[in-house]
Parts: sequence; structure tokens; C-alpha cells
Amino acid sequence: MQKAIRKYWPIFVLPTLAAFTIGFIIPFIQGVYLAFCQFTTVRDATFIGISNFIRAISDSTFTHAFWYNCAFVVVSTLAINIGGLAVALILTRGIRGTNARVLHAQPDRRHRAGLHLADPAQLRAQPAGEAPAHPGCHRRLLGPGDPHVLAADRLHDDHGRPSGR
Repeated sequence: MQKAIRKYWPIFVLPTLAAFTIGFIIPFIQGVYLAFCQFTTVRDATFIGISNFIRAISDSTFTHAFWYNCAFVVVSTLAINIGGLAVALILTRGIRGTNARVLHAQPDRRHRAGLHLADPAQLRAQPAGEAPAHPGCHRRLLGPGDPHVLAADRLHDDHGRPSGR
């Protein structure tokens, strides 16, 4: 497969390159040319040099709109970035009363999932996928004998044996 792609890469690239050239490159070049022309339709364009740009710069309506647009770009960019940073800081800083305990799902030693109520400091200290370091670290809220046991407890483990048996 890799050899075929290396051998026939122009077949894959040429349609995209043709569409990009027809849809972007040619209209861009025509637009740059027409900026230096006076015309009513594209077919009757007459080259006049930079007089279109001189006329635009000397027009008070254009200069007002240009500077208004520049100010809008600067203010909106700053507002979006500062506002986004403020929201990120608010969401990531500790909120009073939420740092005491965390409800999370974690598989136990027998590959059964369960809901646990844990202290976040103990969760950070515990390596991922390992059993708690001491029994007081987690308090199992739902277990195999509980009628509200998670559906994941009824799944099979990697070896084809039902979990918990």
C-alpha cells in the first residue's frame, strides 16, 4: 500500500492542487490586478496604477471606517483573551467547600468498577490503577452485594471469567 501511494502520489495531489488553484490562487491574482485598474466589469478593466489607493486614502469615510475597524480588532482581541483567561482562572481555582471530598469511579482489585468517596489529596498521591494505600483512603459506596451496583461490575474481565467470582 505504501509503495502504491509513493508511486501514484500525483494522482492524489493533483485534484486538490487544481481545485486550490482554480478556487483561490487565480481569483487572488485577479483581485490584486483589479485593485490597480478602473473597471465596471472585469472584462473592461483599464490599468491606472495606484490612483485607486490614493483616492481611498484621501476619502474621509474610508479612513474613518479603516481606523474604526482597527480599533474593533484590537479591543475584541483583548476582550476575548482577557475574558477567556478570567473564566479559566475562575474555573481552575479552588472553590470553597468543594476541596474536601470527590466522588469518582475507579476499578478495584478485582477489576470491578465502583463509586468511591475520596479525599483529593489522597487521590493525587495514589498511582493510577493501584489499590488504595490504606483502608481509610476510600469508602466504597456501591459494591457487589448492593442492589444498586454499577453495570460495569457485571462485566467480564480480560480472562473471560465473570468479575467478582
